[in-house]
Amino acid sequence: MKKVWKGFAAAVSAAAIAATGFIGATSANAAEPASGHITLNNATSNDTFTGYAPFLINSMSSETTGEGASAQTTYTYDYVVNTAKGYTLDKVAAMLNTIPGVEAITTPTTQAAINTWLKNYVNGATDDSAKAQALAKAVYDYSSTSTNGITASFTDKKAAEVNSETYAAGYYVIGQTNNNPAAGDAQQVPTITRYISGNVEANHALTANLKNSTVSSEKKVKEDDGNLGNNADDTRLPGVAVGNNYNDGADYSIGEDVPFEFIGTLPDTYADFKTFFYQFVDTMNPQQLQLKKDSVQVYVGAGTNAGTNADAIAVEANAIDNTKFAVADTKASEAPDAAITGFTVTFDDLKTAVPTAKAGDKVIVRYKATLQPGAAIWTNGTPAGNINEMKLIFSNNPYDANSTDETPVDKVVVFTYQLDVNKVDGTNSNVKLQGAEFKLWKDENKSQAAKIENGKFVGWVTESAEGVTPVVTGSTLTTNAQGAIQIQGLDSGTYYLEETKAPAGYNKLEDLIKVTLTATMLPDKTQDWAGTVNADSNKIQIAQGDNAAQDGNSINVANNKGSNLPETGGMGTTVLYAAGAAIVLIAGIGLAVVLRRRQA
Repeated sequence: MKKVWKGFAAAVSAAAIAATGFIGATSANAAEPASGHITLNNATSNDTFTGYAPFLINSMSSETTGEGASAQTTYTYDYVVNTAKGYTLDKVAAMLNTIPGVEAITTPTTQAAINTWLKNYVNGATDDSAKAQALAKAVYDYSSTSTNGITASFTDKKAAEVNSETYAAGYYVIGQTNNNPAAGDAQQVPTITRYISGNVEANHALTANLKNSTVSSEKKVKEDDGNLGNNADDTRLPGVAVGNNYNDGADYSIGEDVPFEFIGTLPDTYADFKTFFYQFVDTMNPQQLQLKKDSVQVYVGAGTNAGTNADAIAVEANAIDNTKFAVADTKASEAPDAAITGFTVTFDDLKTAVPTAKAGDKVIVRYKATLQPGAAIWTNGTPAGNINEMKLIFSNNPYDANSTDETPVDKVVVFTYQLDVNKVDGTNSNVKLQGAEFKLWKDENKSQAAKIENGKFVGWVTESAEGVTPVVTGSTLTTNAQGAIQIQGLDSGTYYLEETKAPAGYNKLEDLIKVTLTATMLPDKTQDWAGTVNADSNKIQIAQGDNAAQDGNSINVANNKGSNLPETGGMGTTVLYAAGAAIVLIAGIGLAVVLRRRQA
């Protein structure tokens, strides 16, 4: 690209000198320039290109030095404004005057004044590609503004189409556009190559080797099911260690803090950018999930662990000070009381905030969001999940700080479940029993009781010991006229029901009822979540006691009528033994008294 710029600079210098009368002898060797070609290499199938030619080559001359294999030919050009495409002297002057920090072209505008300006702009700075890009950007921005009346030499063409055409000799500026992949394609989005610019004519094709540099992003949620044990294998997530990794699906109880993760990459062309805007945009339903702002932490580095077992370096080693990035709510509208619809994590300039960041690094954002009472509940026959999505907005043009692109949306899902308990008669399950009372316990030791509000689980509490204030108790649930209670918002796992009061006329159950909810999700959690829940691939099963699990989330708890007979070895037999002993003792004393009276 520098050789192209050097050729253009030399040509402009020569043209400017010729225009101002310092040389004239070269005109005898001048020739009408022939049309040439443009060659764009390494373009992707999503790339399209638009080109503008503000200057045509009016004539060209050549000078050869050396002989044989060492002979070198230098071409110089004389340019004119390309009026056929809508350019005028005044328009070109206005266009060039938009370059920051340059001396303005003043009226009256002449071809000689423009050529002199170009000569001065590139003089002594032919290796400065930033100047070449600044000129190219000025040409492209001005030319592509519809109100300026410029016609493109070609518009939105694929590289193969551009390469197959022949173009009038002149100076061209070409801009690249990358169209995002269609939904379901890979999460990678290419960054835009710098503007392609230089001369086109028969002796000199404008050739550009595009850099296929991409940025990608993912969103993950952490499955942390304590019921499976520390780092146990979760059969729902093959090859994933619970407590160590992030996936596309997880399940939690209402009130729990759910860990999430964003993963972004930096392009191979990162060093070409002077500034780099980088922003994660998260969308979540505030009735289902709410961000804990103080939990947001960002990590940047080559060895940053992105939720896989392959990386050995812990993310904590690459933590970024939270003053280097901004966390802000997004709202449904500008109204002060508008609903919060998500949040952003923004680096206005990642290069300034994290000077050590480099091409190929990962940017990891980890945060927690609390599962809310308004979460979608997975019930028997109605699978539902709480879907959360993210996209990444990033700088995509190293010579245009305002140019950005974005990755496709990536989704994850959080599940929570409903437990249905049906109180029935022990001899006829069609008879539903009202008035039974239950408590739900976290474990068989009754260490913590469930707090339930409006049928929704909201957390665990440790009940107060007798006589201790303030009094803390778990919630008591009473079966309705249909003999039912419902508890919404539970994680998968094992729980224990205690019947604290039996229905009128029935015996109360003395033992805890063990209930196990087991969830089966999609088998491959490395894929993007589709946004729907498939009942055939995702299901909830329930087991009562040590019985085999059954599909659904409902159990029957039976009660019997009549008196309870004392159990062998229980408190009832102890009472009987004591009563029998007392009777025997009394009878013995009575017998002794009778015998003594007879002897008397």
